[in-house]
Amino acid sequence: MGRRAPWCRTALLLIAPLQLAQAQATDSTQTLPGRMISATRDAAVIGGAATLIARVDSLGLAPAPALDAVLRRLPFIGVRTNARGESELTIRGSESRTPTVLFDGLPVTLGWDSRADPSLIPLSGISTVRITRGMTSVLGGPNAVGGVIELDGAAPTTTHATTLATAGDHLGATTLAASVARPFSLGEDQLTVRIAATRRDRPALARARGIVDPGARRGERINSDSREADLFASARVARRSGAFLGASFAGYDAARGVQPELHLADPRLWRYPEQRRVFASLTTGTGLRRTSLGTGSLDVSVGLNDGVTAIEHFADRTYRDVTTVERGDERTVLSRAVASHSFVRGGRVRLAGSLASIRYDEQLGSAAATRYTQRLSSVGAEADVPLSDRVALAIGVAVDGAVEPDAGGREALPRREALAARVGVTYDVAAIRLHASASQRSRFPALRELYSGALARFEPNPTLRPERLGTLEGGATISRGRFALQTLGFAQRNADGIVRTTRPDRKFYRVNRDVIRSRGVEGVATWTAPSLTLLADVLVQRVRVHDLAAGATERRPEHVPEFRATVSASAPLVARVNANAWLTRTGDQFCQHPERGRQIRLAPQTRADVGLDREWPITAAVFRAVRATLAIENITNAAVFDQCGMPQPGRTVRAGLSLR
Repeated sequence: MGRRAPWCRTALLLIAPLQLAQAQATDSTQTLPGRMISATRDAAVIGGAATLIARVDSLGLAPAPALDAVLRRLPFIGVRTNARGESELTIRGSESRTPTVLFDGLPVTLGWDSRADPSLIPLSGISTVRITRGMTSVLGGPNAVGGVIELDGAAPTTTHATTLATAGDHLGATTLAASVARPFSLGEDQLTVRIAATRRDRPALARARGIVDPGARRGERINSDSREADLFASARVARRSGAFLGASFAGYDAARGVQPELHLADPRLWRYPEQRRVFASLTTGTGLRRTSLGTGSLDVSVGLNDGVTAIEHFADRTYRDVTTVERGDERTVLSRAVASHSFVRGGRVRLAGSLASIRYDEQLGSAAATRYTQRLSSVGAEADVPLSDRVALAIGVAVDGAVEPDAGGREALPRREALAARVGVTYDVAAIRLHASASQRSRFPALRELYSGALARFEPNPTLRPERLGTLEGGATISRGRFALQTLGFAQRNADGIVRTTRPDRKFYRVNRDVIRSRGVEGVATWTAPSLTLLADVLVQRVRVHDLAAGATERRPEHVPEFRATVSASAPLVARVNANAWLTRTGDQFCQHPERGRQIRLAPQTRADVGLDREWPITAAVFRAVRATLAIENITNAAVFDQCGMPQPGRTVRAGLSLR
């Protein structure tokens, strides 16, 4: 495989602006102080998929956090570090490839592994994170099954904003970040330019009380160091008519260790000496234009996602002798078009087409690289129609497709197609919005699921079928004065769900289980007053794998707690210092133990974080305030596990300072 040009050594995270169908809705949003989570009452185009919005700078984190740190503070999102050192996401008991991460409107989750690692996604220049738990639209593109995390980094602005920030922890980790956003007037047009950069260097993660980690130094986890540098730049020209043209470039360059699994006698001893990614994209839109039939718009976007990942396998815990190297060279080309037009009774109809072409070259040791390719496509139509002043309906249908022309020397899989459909309704009465929806969509297996051996830890299974997820959900969003509540019930049925099993030779093996059923209740409530803000969220769910081939036996899936609750408080103290506290309780969960050949249980666990912050107004050329933060994460130094053998960091003291 050839080497990249020097500009490729910086890295990704980005996609240029493109309006998705849900972005065309008119939301009624109540912004709440404290943690600044908004219970969003979505319009009919979202059709009842409950949404939360969080401000990044109000979560008590050190400046310039990565996305995984932000999501661990938010309701209903499960975040865990897996045995490969990657962060994985789950929503409502879903497999980690189900949630979609959108950066400026396009998915960064389409690729070799069909998921993005949020621990590598910096949030420099990102002020809010929007989370929708259900499927908001059939126009989200292929494999957009359910659960969307939206990050907006290239929105137009009318003000000049500059930020400088630094942070560190008691083990010597450092973070430096800078960003600038500036508008320029070009006659009747407006140009917005954004530039952001971050550098992180972490020598180690803290080790919690009672964690035995052979070879580690006192108070640290072995092989837990990391470094990362990222760069983001975008430019967007918007005309008074609403037409726009935008271009974006972003990238990251990272290297890090992988903490070994503590419950195994023979764990993976891995490092990533190289993780680089670049994304460049171009997008344009007409804005809302009058036609002979009403008003319409057209948006088109294309992008290139190009990355390299190298994994080293070591002989022992000294991490000196490399026994095997796996190298992956990935390129994904994305294209998307969305057309929208006015419809009867003030509604709108939208047509969308998306195409993702994925190429991955896998090289094991000194052997020649093996090429895999996959093409995913989706074409759909959707309409939202107000039925009355209080009732609105959304309905849509799409056809998704997948084909793998190159299968690493194996027989190529034939093209498969799947139908997606969705209907949703909202009803407004006084300060309450009732919402409900039903949807079905398929997720085609990722190339890695089909073909990867993961340095001989997995046996490939190219016969995997697509998962088929059907969802019913309904709930209410209530806002009355100081109190806000969002509650929702859901039921999901995932046919042919892809799960991990263990073969007699102790290799992992992915198979289609007949049905994975989940049902549950989500709730988040906020009470705010001048002297105190309280927020509580709870998720109670029941998730079971039903294997009809084994006599309809029922078992718990891996890494899915059935209970999670968080209580947080924010209050002013003295001298304009604010105090914040978070207490999270997670129920028991299970994992498949490859050496024992059976499931083992992780007991319920509790984690507590506290923090202080203060802001001083200043007068400077480009800055208006300076903000200081101090946080103690996992203050009790408890052994809290993401999954079997993978504990979260122990007590960590972080401090940060930012100018903005």
